[in-house]
Amino acid sequence: MKHSDDLSDCSENLFHCHTGKCLNYSLVCDGYDDCGDLSDEQNCDCNPTEEHRCGDGRCIAIEWVCDGDHDCADKSDEVNCSCHSQGLVECRNGQCIPSTFQCDGDEDCKDGSDEETCSDGQTLCQEGDQRCLYSSCLDSCGGNSLCDASNSLNNCSQCEPITLELCLNLPYNHTSFPNYLGHRTQKEASISWESSLFPALVQTNCYKYLMFFACTILVPKCDEDAHQRIPPCR
Repeated sequence: MKHSDDLSDCSENLFHCHTGKCLNYSLVCDGYDDCGDLSDEQNCDCNPTEEHRCGDGRCIAIEWVCDGDHDCADKSDEVNCSCHSQGLVECRNGQCIPSTFQCDGDEDCKDGSDEETCSDGQTLCQEGDQRCLYSSCLDSCGGNSLCDASNSLNNCSQCEPITLELCLNLPYNHTSFPNYLGHRTQKEASISWESSLFPALVQTNCYKYLMFFACTILVPKCDEDAHQRIPPCR
């Protein structure tokens, strides 16, 4: 029994929330609001090397700091953050986006600044094109290259064996990068906050195929004939 909604007194081996809910002590100071009023996450001793202490006393994983999401109720985990500290680039309006989103033909910045000052060699990828690491394209049939001079064939997306330990049990064995989260390599994906968050989500058992869906985003399937990523849910 993880918790009880009975508003009666909790037994000595359970934590008593201010709401009256009873919790196992293993759920106290675990970074999640199990009580519903954060009373199980107050006055916790945070590990300074692994956790961030919110203004209300709650401890959250250090990876959640400056990740673009407000995990603390007081939003203190997103204060004084810079795009660079998150490995991202900054739009003119202050929004942060992955560098691979620049000059890809889509306005990912709300002010459209990620599609300004793009060189003629950087163009919107069309169906049948391969995507280079730096967002420009080349013709998959080996025709006129649309990549920048710095983007040779060796730098463009090709199928590669999956090495990300988190996703080794997939029904396919090859992937192609950058992935759908903007990570340029499997190594970059393996140390990302997303890859550390997905296992915790899976433990909630809210959806049977959550881990499979997460992996199709982290290490998308690669069509070995066309050398292209296959979108999730295809």
